[in-house]
Amino acid sequence: MTDIFELSFEKNTEELSLKKFEPSKKIFGTISFIISSQYYVYEEEFVSSLVEKLELYPELLSITVVNEKKEPKGIIIRRELFNIITKEISEEIFLLKKVKDFIKEVREFFLYKDIFSLIDEIKADLTSPEIKYYIAIDENGSPKGTFSTRDLLLYFSKIVQLDIGTAYIVQKKIIPERIDFKLNDFELSAINKMAFGIGGDFYYFRQIQERFFFFIADIAGKGYAASLVTSLLKGISDSYDFSQGIKDFVENLNKKLFALFEGEKYLTGIFCEIQGSIIKFIDAGHSHFYVLKENRFFQVKGSKDNIPIGITEEYIVKENIVDMKELEGCIFLTDGIIEQTNYAGEEFSISRVARLVTKNKKQKPEKILETIFYELENYRKDFYQKDDWTIIYLKNKH
Repeated sequence: MTDIFELSFEKNTEELSLKKFEPSKKIFGTISFIISSQYYVYEEEFVSSLVEKLELYPELLSITVVNEKKEPKGIIIRRELFNIITKEISEEIFLLKKVKDFIKEVREFFLYKDIFSLIDEIKADLTSPEIKYYIAIDENGSPKGTFSTRDLLLYFSKIVQLDIGTAYIVQKKIIPERIDFKLNDFELSAINKMAFGIGGDFYYFRQIQERFFFFIADIAGKGYAASLVTSLLKGISDSYDFSQGIKDFVENLNKKLFALFEGEKYLTGIFCEIQGSIIKFIDAGHSHFYVLKENRFFQVKGSKDNIPIGITEEYIVKENIVDMKELEGCIFLTDGIIEQTNYAGEEFSISRVARLVTKNKKQKPEKILETIFYELENYRKDFYQKDDWTIIYLKNKH
């Protein structure tokens, strides 16, 4: 059998060109924006002619089929057509076949239908391993081109990339990668690195006269969804009157989060208020608060009654107190630090953090944190960062 793709016809380029619908105005967020093929073919054409034409358009995955009135009859899917004519029919039959013999009927949608409404109608298709195709039509029912689930997924991929890029810029403004403070008796530094560019770790600092407030929080979840909650957390914190105290802030934060998300979004954290050498702290289900005293590194445990913030409507806060006079330093971190693994699946662990802090305790807080991050990066090497990393170090000057 002669290879059908090698059949030779004396035709010029114009004869082999495909017909194209008049282009429609593209409107972002509608089907018109994702139409990938505006070409069409008449149903009475010989399929051998169509194959020749498709050879000149290798990027074309589908084409609309119309009747003599230019009404939509279905589509031809390139891959399916080529599979059939190369495996299932003889050359003699192939030369007699018309396009209408290979039409695939598909659903039609108004080209200015919004994409989110479209998704509701084709949910089942989006879970299929096969690419599904559709025809876009205008208000008169005239075809304007084809689009597919692949086009839809590519569209959302681009949207997500743009959104993540914007979210990354916004979050860098909200949560700087590092920050340093000098207080009367203490020095404080914080450093942060998100696992996916954006994430759910957050820290905050505010000074009101002789009182200094700060907290570290870890929003449940990762990536874009968690970053939205950090933006909300920033807004709540900036607008809050901290002169009422850290306890009042935590109680109000819980009310706001629960009212918005009804327990579906929550956070753990350690919330602190420093006055003189006394640290009042609230451990809201977080537990990653450690202190250095006489070369001993140990965990400070808050009240077991404090649960994560945003889970329940009523939240009874219990404060604890630490006196910094007796301590060399305090460290607050999120679990992404100690749970980071290497290729062997071994965690970085709090013991490594303890050794690094103890060994470098005479250094400035920012140098201590830089050392921890350097060792952390060296530990994981090219293994992916599993979670966000955030550390705060508070050092006693005396």
